Amino acid sequence: MVSPKKSQKPKVKCPRCGAEIELDSKTQEAEVIECPECGCELEVIKKGAKFDVESIEEKLGEKDDLGETDEFNDLE
Repeated sequence: MVSPKKSQKPKVKCPRCGAEIELDSKTQEAEVIECPECGCELEVIKKGAKFDVESIEEKLGEKDDLGETDEFNDLE
């Protein structure tokens, strides 16, 4: 007797720490999730028929430690 195949949940890797993250079966594209290992916020993207994730920090660009923007630097 052949046992029914369990549907496997999609898995992705955190681009920051490399942790394997199991996605919920209801996960949708553009959903924001958090890496359980490093706490990085990730946006779920679709690549063909598979899911992947992108770091939101990397997508928006790194902020400097002081939170300063270029417009304030121009005033000096």
